Amino acid sequence: MSRILLIEPDPMLRHALTIALFPEQQVAAVAEVPDAAAKDFDLIIVDAAALQERNLLSAREREWLKEWKLPLLWFGADAALPQSDRDRWLRLQAPLSKEILRRAVAQCLGASVGAAQGIVAQTAPLPVEAPPSAQSKAQKKKTAEVNDGKIFIELVDIVEEEPA
Repeated sequence: MSRILLIEPDPMLRHALTIALFPEQQVAAVAEVPDAAAKDFDLIIVDAAALQERNLLSAREREWLKEWKLPLLWFGADAALPQSDRDRWLRLQAPLSKEILRRAVAQCLGASVGAAQGIVAQTAPLPVEAPPSAQSKAQKKKTAEVNDGKIFIELVDIVEEEPA
């Protein structure tokens, strides 16, 4: 089991990314780049876009990330990537699916185990999963009735407005 340091300022996204990698990976999540070196980790995942939005990713934090010499998954713009580290940092763009995230982690971990040098910094766009098909309200009601009499309320039912 690999240990991953997840740097994500948003608590909901921290939880979602941790769950997406569970149980194959052991994830330690923090809200900002820690001062101390990331010891005992095999990979770092950084939501650079969210950190920059909250002014939590300065030049000092970028230097720390470079000094740690670990493979890194970077969510954000290319311009924010330090030029010297593009050989061991993999950049992903939103929207992410669970499968894309897991494949990127596997690629990074495979490179960190199998080679002294890093991974390919740019990847071809990974296929994006199609959104689930929308069910009509009648289908949702029928599905709810089948589930042992339990009625599930979809948030979409509450938010959607009927056409006038």
